[in-house]
Amino acid sequence: DGEDFQLAKELTWPLFLEVLHMMPKKKSVGAGGFSVELLIAAGEEAQRAFYNALLADLRGKVVPETWRTVLYALLVKPLPSNPEVVAERREIALMPQDMKLLLQMVRQVSYQRIVGRVMSAQSGWLSGYGCTDPGLVAAHIIQQRRRMGKPLYLLFIDLATFFPRIDRGACKVAELLHGLPKEVIELTTLIYGAADDPEGAINCQYDSAGGLGEPFKNRMGALMGCVLSPDKAKILLNTVIVAIAAVTKGVRLWGYGRSDIEETWRRISQMAFADDWLGTFSSEVELQTAWETWKLWEVISGSKLGVKAKLKTVVTGVRYVDGRPVSVLDPCLRLRGGGCVPFMPHDEPYKHLGNWRRVDGSDADGWTKLKRKLQAALARLRRLYKPTQNEFMLVSDALLGGLAGYYLQTMYITWEQAEQIERQWREIYRRKFSRGDGGFKEAQSKPRVFFYSAKSKERYQR
Repeated sequence: DGEDFQLAKELTWPLFLEVLHMMPKKKSVGAGGFSVELLIAAGEEAQRAFYNALLADLRGKVVPETWRTVLYALLVKPLPSNPEVVAERREIALMPQDMKLLLQMVRQVSYQRIVGRVMSAQSGWLSGYGCTDPGLVAAHIIQQRRRMGKPLYLLFIDLATFFPRIDRGACKVAELLHGLPKEVIELTTLIYGAADDPEGAINCQYDSAGGLGEPFKNRMGALMGCVLSPDKAKILLNTVIVAIAAVTKGVRLWGYGRSDIEETWRRISQMAFADDWLGTFSSEVELQTAWETWKLWEVISGSKLGVKAKLKTVVTGVRYVDGRPVSVLDPCLRLRGGGCVPFMPHDEPYKHLGNWRRVDGSDADGWTKLKRKLQAALARLRRLYKPTQNEFMLVSDALLGGLAGYYLQTMYITWEQAEQIERQWREIYRRKFSRGDGGFKEAQSKPRVFFYSAKSKERYQR
């Protein structure tokens, strides 16, 4: 309406009701014990009183003491992470539900309004996008460079423990640059504390099998479990994506329209999903420029580039000699702590967003991995005990269709490879449903319904 942003005015009663009823149910209640289910069951009068109390605290710039205490659950990460080391586990913050209710309202009227200022190269934490979007772009670039016989350099970057390492001071600057209202930043600072105020930091405790640990102050990072953390991470990452876009051109695409349409000559230098980033370059010079930008941003943001063998940050490249792929020389990208980024030959696969990808465009390794998963799915179909045809088809579609539907969005297999799986599936079908005279049993009109008890059967019949 042309006026200055006022957070209290934006947090309206209809918005409160909308967010209250969309909050996830049956979740951990956090340190205070508040539950949204109880508030919903309490009725409108209690909800109105709670809403007025929220706004009063917001205007008075005070928060409940229970909001200043966070319980951490430690989850085990896959190998090679060591579960005996706290730093190598995944931290999930169990936040008070009344605080999450308020922050969800704040998110709708602030962070979601500036989401258009995030570059299109970043598709993580955005509504309507999935990890197959950057995966498909990567596959197109790799295949086109192979078709043209042009060199290609790929730089995969995965940030180590990204959320806990975020520098709150750097994040605040990024949020202000993107136009986030100061009132919103002040509210989050009031809850979590500032980077330059250790004594005012939020209190945290680890929840383990041995009970709650001793409280400690946490003045850094975006807490995994906070509803605003993905937005904060997205805005902070956008600063490095913008910087790289300013100093690199990337790889030119072709074949997308007439020569007088700008998109026909579009170049793509990077694509990101959450904190998994991929840079695509046609020369080593641009590769080095992007890497130097990442090293500088690593220092400024307080982040750490993950280097763990060839599982996280990796560089690879390919050139073509007489149409045959050949590895480029190792560009020796220097790490801040010494050493170089692991280099991967052109015929070695990298697991990018769940799919095995090679810089020379071959999907042989990806097919080997996918075939192993499909064989496991077929083994489960073999173990089905006297299923109906409808049940067999339902399970087949869930197991085989689910795998194919995901992985084959960004990788290619031949008809012969697909027929290998189909022949095995047909053999399983024959064994379960053939009558012995060359025909098949008739399909039932509807699947059977299984009941765990007589009461559940009675409820179903009613």
